Amino acid sequence: MKNKLINVFAFAIAFLFIVSCSSNEEDVSNQINKSEYSWYFSGKLNGESFIYGQKIDESTVTYEIGTTNTQPSTCVYSSDNGFSYNSGIYPSFDDTLPTMDIEFNRMHICSDGEQSDLFNSLFDEKSYDFAINDNDIDMNAGKVGLYYYSSANSTYGYTTYNGDQVGSSFKITSSTQYDSYSLGRLLEGEFNAIFYNENDLSDKVEITEGHFKIIVTP
Repeated sequence: MKNKLINVFAFAIAFLFIVSCSSNEEDVSNQINKSEYSWYFSGKLNGESFIYGQKIDESTVTYEIGTTNTQPSTCVYSSDNGFSYNSGIYPSFDDTLPTMDIEFNRMHICSDGEQSDLFNSLFDEKSYDFAINDNDIDMNAGKVGLYYYSSANSTYGYTTYNGDQVGSSFKITSSTQYDSYSLGRLLEGEFNAIFYNENDLSDKVEITEGHFKIIVTP
């Protein structure tokens, strides 16, 4: 009877150890407190947890936000013209750090009215389709594309363009005015996507459980 009790006790200890290890592994991706960051990208890159961003209380600027918009030289009332917006995070000093950004393709069409008047209504809290490429064409209007570079000085990157995105997803979960002094939007959201090597579509990486917090400006 004593031996049986010892065996049962040993089994219980082993079971608790396994559960504890499993729990620790699961907590790796949950130990990130995203509220500590001014802006960031996070997720699992081929299963490995990551976060790239700038902590609010960090005195050293590790990552800066970069945001631009592209527009036609002449914004006439035509569906062939419109504004696209790009926003991402870029390392301030260390070019060996990764960088990521989002491209919002033709979110504003010229015939919709003045871009400056409508900017704050462009980024609704909803799901968005992925654009098939980065060309300024009708079928890409209102869709998104993502970029990932393993380092800012890399000669090539990975993008969601030009590859299959069946089963992928992108959603803005929060869209608010960044501050009272500008038209900037603070966007938060989530995504899952396949990223293809810009130079070799057979080379790809997958980001799952992706989250972002970025700023977009007109």
